Amino acid sequence: MITSKTLAVSLTALAFAWIGTTASQAAGDAAAGRKKAAQSCAACHGIDGLAKLPNAANLAGESVYYLDRQLKAFRSGDRKDENMSVVAKALSDADIADLVAWYSSIEVTVTLPKK
Repeated sequence: MITSKTLAVSLTALAFAWIGTTASQAAGDAAAGRKKAAQSCAACHGIDGLAKLPNAANLAGESVYYLDRQLKAFRSGDRKDENMSVVAKALSDADIADLVAWYSSIEVTVTLPKK
């Protein structure tokens, strides 16, 4: 059975191959990421990565590449959001790697409705 996590892992591997980066180079500490997420992210994105606010993104199971790029874009100002721009400015590279490791490690499954 193909899950969104399986698909994300495959697409992430392709993306890293394309940009010349390996997943292990982007890996952080998921346990530290969970702790950081509880402090800084859970109010909007949930500790489980399922958004608690209608304008917040679901982060659970997202690819390493996507999460890393978006957090760094918010931090640098290349991507702007009233809340995320402020939060991301305070994140170090290690914080980002840890948050990426946490949210990308959450397994998401999809069940199609019966006809």
